[in-house]
Amino acid sequence: MTSHQPANRKTPAPLPAALRARIGGIHMQMFDVIERMLAQLAAPQADASLTIERRQFANTLGLWHFCARSTCRRGGCCRGEPKECLQAALPLLPAETLESLLADKKERRRARRSLAASC
Repeated sequence: MTSHQPANRKTPAPLPAALRARIGGIHMQMFDVIERMLAQLAAPQADASLTIERRQFANTLGLWHFCARSTCRRGGCCRGEPKECLQAALPLLPAETLESLLADKKERRRARRSLAASC
């Protein structure tokens, strides 16, 4: 076995500069599209954790009692987009209530971290 090319194969002619530039531009466009797709795939994960926190906060406040969605009222918890309910309800809460809820949340988070660290 030999590693050289057969004698009957011709080497391809070099591409014109305009065609090489066009191919390079298409490659860059493909990389841009791939980067945007990866960013879109990563974004819902961040949004999902924020939505979960909002939903827990809305459930803590019992906003499902006053929700316009019948599924939330029937289920006894937030089943829709909690951002809408929180935007409507948070300005109505006294500042002290909101501060105590946030302090409780921070305390629970600290307790979970210390429990996880001890395991």
